[in-house]
Amino acid sequence: MDKSSKGNFGIFLSQISRDMWRKLQHIFGYDKSIPMMYFKDIDLINEIIDKVQPKRCLEWGSGLSTIYFPKRLSEPYEWVAVEHFEPWYKKVNERNNDPNVKLHFVPPNNEKYTDEHNDGSYEDFKDYVEKPEGKFDYIFVDGRARCACINKAHDLLNEDGVLLLHDANREYYHDCFGKYTHNFFLEDKRKKGVAGIWIATKGRGIDKLIDTEKHRGIWELHEKLHYLIKGKRK
Repeated sequence: MDKSSKGNFGIFLSQISRDMWRKLQHIFGYDKSIPMMYFKDIDLINEIIDKVQPKRCLEWGSGLSTIYFPKRLSEPYEWVAVEHFEPWYKKVNERNNDPNVKLHFVPPNNEKYTDEHNDGSYEDFKDYVEKPEGKFDYIFVDGRARCACINKAHDLLNEDGVLLLHDANREYYHDCFGKYTHNFFLEDKRKKGVAGIWIATKGRGIDKLIDTEKHRGIWELHEKLHYLIKGKRK
């Protein structure tokens, strides 16, 4: 095992142990401040935020990520989160004590979503998609009408900014990827739906933001462990 592989394996073990501990914390209610993502996702997002140190951030779909990730930013900064579900918006807003983080509740235009995937079309979420104004250095798409948000994000993203899509494994999102000059897709082959991250930029190469080979290697280790436990490759 070369030095790079040893380093990846150490990170992989750390992520596994943190995943297990975080799940126990959530189950028993000890700590609910960490987003419900695998740490391979969290570490990747942290690395990007640390590298970019964005001053204006946008998040479609709020949650513990709205509380957790802005803590890595240096002032001055602005974090804008748009949420469509009012009870969840109220819950997240009550936990927010950062004056730089602003949450906005924008209900859907149509209560019954018209798209075949029940994700919400642009028409279903027009106000939600169009709510953000100005330019952003970092955009995180993790809510409803994700294809519409990805398309809108192209107009909102600065040339050196970065866009992240969570749960990118869903194939019906992939038709929305074509507008962006640079793309990097980490498919989580263990999960068909709620997993995977897609990273895109308009001007800056992805390899200038993260070590793509390192992260791909770490994700492959998680996949191998999964198939080892399950006993076969699906």
